[in-house]
Amino acid sequence: MNRRGEVILALLAAVTAVTWWLARSDSNDDAPLTVTHMAQPGYYLREATFEETDDAGRLYLRVTTPKADQNPQSQEIALGPVRVDYFPADTAPWVLTGDRGVLPAGARSVTLSDNVTMRGSPIAHRAAAVLHTSTATLDTVTSVATTVAPVRIEFGSQVVTATGMRADLKRDRVALESNVRGTYVR
Repeated sequence: MNRRGEVILALLAAVTAVTWWLARSDSNDDAPLTVTHMAQPGYYLREATFEETDDAGRLYLRVTTPKADQNPQSQEIALGPVRVDYFPADTAPWVLTGDRGVLPAGARSVTLSDNVTMRGSPIAHRAAAVLHTSTATLDTVTSVATTVAPVRIEFGSQVVTATGMRADLKRDRVALESNVRGTYVR
């Protein structure tokens, strides 16, 4: 090997030694090696509409929201402001709204919270029922909406307040749980 080859070889060995020394001095031998597993992300939807039909193919539930985010651990879907159009068979439809909502895994119910309003359809010569509460859960299998929170029900100029409610939307019946107070003006 000539003199020039020996100098290049010596320089390469020096660069290798310096690189090894720098890499070794930057590492922290006392720090444990940790492996982090990132959670599988859930999905998210914007301007989403979920629809469900009955066995005959008739639409009976439509959930509309500008924002839907799935929690990958629980499979629940958190909804932004939410509107639920509910069309029970053989009766008038209902519209439920809330600032937030949750569709649990399996979507057999929908829970609305914050400024919840349930509005029935007007029936001949009668005003529509409008229910206000802070939270309500609609069981889409039984067509029953429930809450343990305070409720305000309006039928035109008539007002009834209570704590807790069970509303059978198929039969247009509302059962108030406790602290029932109201005014009825003819």
